[in-house]
Amino acid sequence: MVTQDSRRKKNNILFRCDATPAVALGHLKRCLTLADVFRASGWGVVFVVAQDSSAEENLRQSRYPFSVVQSGANALEDYRLTEQTAQRYDTSIVVIDQYSIDNAYRRKLKDCGLMLVSLTDSPYTTIASHIVVSGTISDQANA
Repeated sequence: MVTQDSRRKKNNILFRCDATPAVALGHLKRCLTLADVFRASGWGVVFVVAQDSSAEENLRQSRYPFSVVQSGANALEDYRLTEQTAQRYDTSIVVIDQYSIDNAYRRKLKDCGLMLVSLTDSPYTTIASHIVVSGTISDQANA
């Protein structure tokens, strides 16, 4: 018997973040926390991270599939790997928690039909994204 739920496409989400010595583990850890919530809700989860043994070990321990952006890759190579990984895992949403990804990269992902969510600590920057989540937004008028 075909039910409405069985016809529904499975949701998949991709996290693009890094955990290199330059940025530490914070970005990866907060994305892993979000990923755990999505996985518990039945979503498929995949990561794309810059080459780093600590990041890769954390992802292996968490049992998430991941792709690795090789050291020295330029922005176009990074974008291509992210877009290919999104296609391979039939991803509908990409969460970016990585400061060096510029708006041109983000627009390309949006142009592929992906819902783009950006996590940032910089509330005063324009970010090409469907949803921007900032942990630093405050009421400056009352400061």
